[in-house]
Amino acid sequence: MKKFILLFLSISLMMAACKKPKSENDDDNADVSGLIASISISGIPVIEFSYNSNAKLKTKTIHQGTSELIITYEYTGNKVSSETAKQNSNIVYKYTYEYNNNEQLIRVNIVGANDTYWEMHYDNNGKINEAVQYISGGESKKQEYTYNGDNLVEAALYFRFGGVWELQERNEFEYDNLHNPLYDLNLPFSEVASEFAGIVSPNNTLREKDYDQNNILTDDMPYQITYNADHYPLQVVDVNAQLTFDFLYY
Repeated sequence: MKKFILLFLSISLMMAACKKPKSENDDDNADVSGLIASISISGIPVIEFSYNSNAKLKTKTIHQGTSELIITYEYTGNKVSSETAKQNSNIVYKYTYEYNNNEQLIRVNIVGANDTYWEMHYDNNGKINEAVQYISGGESKKQEYTYNGDNLVEAALYFRFGGVWELQERNEFEYDNLHNPLYDLNLPFSEVASEFAGIVSPNNTLREKDYDQNNILTDDMPYQITYNADHYPLQVVDVNAQLTFDFLYY
């Protein structure tokens, strides 16, 4: 349950199926129809999205009680070049993204974090199958990814101890066959497995299973999804926690 909340509190937002005013976007004439606008829990908005004049994600505002975390995205062409999170005008984190000539993400720099960065490796289908984190030039941890078609179905987290990679946890994901609105955001990466699955998979997560380093099941999280007339998620229920997430679209 906590991972599902983390995923939607840091990548998405929800409400119902009514229309949201477009005045928060850069250009009222930009075609943002069908893009996700906000997410709410029990009728309270927890995340709101706004878009630039090219209908690319501009800001993601996460409501945290009386404060807000505002994440701003900048672009070079169609690719996210940087992501900056601020709270009360203070920078919480900043990432910069680098791409190769094929427009594939190859590096994520964590600005101001002791020369910490991620390097990406790809399979023969052009999908990220490994992300390795370096701190001051040394390998620290890595994620390995497995796909079924276009959906990410397994992620394995390893830490490096004494020059040896040791498995820490493994996550499995199951999906529906309908459209995932988070996929439309074209966000490049997250080191949190459930978040990454949610932004790179074109379908919606129906279940997540988590296993420890000994392959013992530690969490089984099923989700029930209700869809609107366009076959987009309208409500997602965390079955274990009995929490309902409502989606609102432009």
